[in-house]
Amino acid sequence: QSRDVGIDQPVGIESLGREYVFVRGNGTDETEFPIIVGTKNGTDIFAGGVYLTTINNGDYFQIPSNLYSSNTVGANMFVQTSKDVYAYQCMAGASTPYTQGLNFVAPVNCLLPDVMDNIPDIRNMAGTTVSGGLTIIVAVNTPDANISVNDGNGAVTLPASNPVAGSTDWKTFYIPNLNGDVS
Repeated sequence: QSRDVGIDQPVGIESLGREYVFVRGNGTDETEFPIIVGTKNGTDIFAGGVYLTTINNGDYFQIPSNLYSSNTVGANMFVQTSKDVYAYQCMAGASTPYTQGLNFVAPVNCLLPDVMDNIPDIRNMAGTTVSGGLTIIVAVNTPDANISVNDGNGAVTLPASNPVAGSTDWKTFYIPNLNGDVS
């Protein structure tokens, strides 16, 4: 159905983890889902604290889209595994299937950056104008006042955070309609 190829160059196993937070894009259930790839036999997978399945080294499991907190853009899903895994997210920019992409997702841990100030011209995607948006995953104990987002128009008002079901450690933000350089 005219979809782009899903290809990535993953990191070494030493950079993997067991806890992941996924934030839903603007697609449909057909195009919005996480994929977990096992690196060891007997890896249990949980979403929102609920056991889903066990996979082995090299096996993969597609987590159903209905396990996101809702079916709208910005919804989230917490995934835990009993052993380190590769995590990918299929997501889309619109309801049409050909906008789907595949992304490697880093585990949530202390190694995630706490500053992101290098998103140039967020609405320009290879010469095509898109609706610029940003998702943020942050520790619950980080005060919202400590999170600042700026775009080409200046300071952006932070929306209310979304709690992550199955985890008391994380919250997410979805900020749509950004313009210019974003930090």
